[in-house]
This record gives sequence, C-alpha cells and structure tokens, in this order.
Amino acid sequence: MKTIIHAVLIVFGIIVVLIAATRTWRSLETTQANKAKIGKILAQNEMLKGQLPPSQNQTAATKRAANTSNMPASMTVVERIKKSDLDAKLLEERLKKDPLLQKKEFAVWRTFFEREYGPFFRLAGLSPAEREKFTAARQAQSETQDDINALKTSGQYDPKDPVWRTLEKETQDATTSAEREILGDEGFAQLEEYNREYSAWEYAGDTAAGLDLAGTPMTFEQTKKLVDTIVAATPVDPKSNDLLSSKTDWDAVENEAQNFLTPEQFKVFSSPFLNSAKGGRLSRQLDTALDKAIKAETAKSTLSEPTPGTETQ
Repeated sequence: MKTIIHAVLIVFGIIVVLIAATRTWRSLETTQANKAKIGKILAQNEMLKGQLPPSQNQTAATKRAANTSNMPASMTVVERIKKSDLDAKLLEERLKKDPLLQKKEFAVWRTFFEREYGPFFRLAGLSPAEREKFTAARQAQSETQDDINALKTSGQYDPKDPVWRTLEKETQDATTSAEREILGDEGFAQLEEYNREYSAWEYAGDTAAGLDLAGTPMTFEQTKKLVDTIVAATPVDPKSNDLLSSKTDWDAVENEAQNFLTPEQFKVFSSPFLNSAKGGRLSRQLDTALDKAIKAETAKSTLSEPTPGTETQ
C-alpha cells in the first residue's frame, strides 16, 4: 500500500514540476517577445533621432536647462516661474515703447505667418503679389491691435470703455474687407474653411516635417489627403461648426493613412517617436482618453450622490 502511495506522490510531484516548468517557459517566452518589441521600438527611435539635426535632437531637460541657465541655482521653482513671468512682462512693456524692437518682432511674425498660411496660398493659387497683399493686410491688423492694447493698458484711459471694442471691430472689418477684395468670394470661402480645419493642417504639417527629416518626404497631395482624413475622422461642434480636435478617431486616421502613404512613410508615421511629442497623435489620444476617464468618473460620482431630501435620517 505504501509503495502505491509513494508512486502516486512521485507522479503527482512530477506533474507539478512539469506544470511549473511549462509556466516558467511561457513566461520567459513572453518576456523575450516583449523585450524584442521594446528593443525594436527603441532601435527605430534611435534611428530616427540620428537623422534629426542637432537643434532638433534635444531632450526636454536640456531645453529647460538652456531656458533657465541665466537663473541662480539656488532659486526655487516658484521663484524661477515668477522671474520668467516678470521677464515676459518687461519685454511686453519694452515692445510697447521701442519701435525698433517692434519692427524685429513683426519680421519674425511674418515668417511664422507665411509658414502657417503657406498651404492656403497654394490651395487658393495666389500669386506672389496676392500673397504679399494678404500678408500685409494681416500684419496691419496685428499692428493696429498692438497699438490698441498699448493704449488700453497705458493707464491714461479707461480699459473698460466701449470705444476699444468699437476700434477692434473696425480693425477686423477692414481686414475682412481687404481679404475679400484680394481673394474674391470663392477664395474667401476657402480661407474660412482653411481656418476651420487649421488644427488638422497644423498636425499634418508637423507630420510632413518629421517624415522629411526621416528621409521619406510627403508630397503636398499626400499632406492634403492626411488633412481630409483627419477632418473626416473628427466630429463637428453643432453650434460653432468648429472641429472638435480632442475627439478625433486616430485609429481611423491611421488605418486610412496606409492607403496613401508608402510603407516607409507609414513606418515613420506610426512610430512612437514621431507621435509621442506634445501635439502628436499619441499625445492627443492620451488627452482624449484622460478626458473620457475624467468625465466617466465625474458622472459616476454624481450618480452615487444621494438626491436632496432622500438622505437617511
């Protein structure tokens, strides 16, 4: 009898050891697979980083250190923020009084403006002369608005006086009139549509820059298709008709992008390196997920609260 019991115990022990060994083997296999995936992603990111110019290949910590390098190391975080705010305020005050600095500021403004509206200029087929007129009209509006703000905050006038709103409206109306004259009704309608879809153009522009740096540049036609895909995957606010960019279906965008991007382009397009930065697809997806989670938690806590007058005594 004892021999049978011993044999059963031995067999049972062998089975337990085999099960444990199988689980361990599967766990190791999964771990190795995960390590391979992580290694592949890291290698891909390093490859892409290597193709960036030195000015683009900086960590966030490096940039923060550069921005605060003129501040004493003994300063606390709060002190650094206060100093940064004070520096910005002093620069704003100087801009109001220094015509030469204002001229330099608007030279920079024109560069950014031409970059932001470059796709629209191409879509509308504007000539160099028309582009210059359009840019000049917008610059005149910006300069006038700066003058209004300087007077409003000078302390010589009441900032709540309705005259400021009237002046701002007159400035906007003059700009709109100039744009209609330059573009015509059809071109002006295109401008309004471009402004409505600007968040999609901004993302597509950043993506195009990333692909260009990675050596797989997009054509303008591909960029336009990406914009159209983002717009189609983004719901619209029924009141304002604006795109609700925080609700874009990025899975749908990625699926459709495979139809007009080359395999090499899509590899970069779908990489974490290109999309994990603030404003990238993964960053936007995270913001959307957090927003949904917060709303769900808020709704849950609201439902769990007792209705006034029904509390137990």
